[in-house]
Amino acid sequence: MALKFRRRVTVFPGVRLNLSKSGISTTIGPRGANVNFNRHGAFLNTGLPGTGIYDRQRIGGGRRKASRSRAGYNDDFFEAPEFIVPPSVALEGATCEGLRDLHDALKACVSERKKLRSEIAAAEKAAKRAADLLLISRILIVGFVFKYFGRNRDEKEAILAEREAALDICSVDVDIDADASTTEAYTLLKNAFEALATCDMVWDISSKIPRRAVKQRSHQGAEHYRIPVACNMTSIEALRSEFEGMHLENATGADLYFYPGFLVLVGRKGAFALTDHREIRMTFGTEDFPETETVPDDAEIIGSTWYRANKDGSPDLRFRDNYEIPLCRYGVIRIEGPAGHDEKFAFSNAEKAAAFARAFGAYKSLISG
Repeated sequence: MALKFRRRVTVFPGVRLNLSKSGISTTIGPRGANVNFNRHGAFLNTGLPGTGIYDRQRIGGGRRKASRSRAGYNDDFFEAPEFIVPPSVALEGATCEGLRDLHDALKACVSERKKLRSEIAAAEKAAKRAADLLLISRILIVGFVFKYFGRNRDEKEAILAEREAALDICSVDVDIDADASTTEAYTLLKNAFEALATCDMVWDISSKIPRRAVKQRSHQGAEHYRIPVACNMTSIEALRSEFEGMHLENATGADLYFYPGFLVLVGRKGAFALTDHREIRMTFGTEDFPETETVPDDAEIIGSTWYRANKDGSPDLRFRDNYEIPLCRYGVIRIEGPAGHDEKFAFSNAEKAAAFARAFGAYKSLISG
């Protein structure tokens, strides 16, 4: 595997992620001559493949041990607390130690892809101008006399093709090594996510602000701010692997991409962070939501309430146009990260959300030992 940039320059001979109970480490270089980075420091590995001759030496100083956050899986339903959207958390510097080198490689690759796209846009304009100039020259006859216009078009098109080819190979190719049990657990997690992606509706729950005035009392005791978001299997352009990313769109912050062993947070302005799965706390619960919009096809309707309701659930008789609305039970997944990231998503099918949270908990427990 190799990280390749424009002009086909190989920046790293290879990048591999190694998943083990002791943590995630990054290996750069081919087998037999590579450098391994983990939370204990950097190590030079040399040997002759197939001979059993092997040597491992520490190089440089050890890295500062990263602080760990709460870990574990809570299978109990929780009452979602009222909260206001927290200030955006900076992604730069939020990457855990074991993934720092992969982060830096991705950052360089993303920067290079941005430059290439800018060059492609300029090359497309230049190629179009050259083609237009050739057409005009032929109309005016001079194009048949002077071959410059044809050569100019061919050169501009060749530059464009070169830039497009460079963009195509500009990526970090990641080979992920995992044992059979870890691979099986991840496959179950992926299957649960694919089922989750078939939910009729997925929302980013961005805020829940308590109502203050009695005159504003309605079917909800608080103002729910939810935005429909995407939930699908898709990969980050700059990262290539045999594993496709599990993507949860974030309407107000960084999108989430789950890969084996780590989570990538991608912000709107190009910033991103990589977090070890063991640093993530995922909790599941349900919420009975008074649905004023279209009821999703796969939602469980557990009853009804009044659009304008008293605290005891009875209709507020002050409103003559009051009416009943369905009460839907949705699944809610909360994802908390070590750098203060706190995301909350609601899913129209609570069973599928619960199955994904359980699968993540099982996978996390396995890799945590």
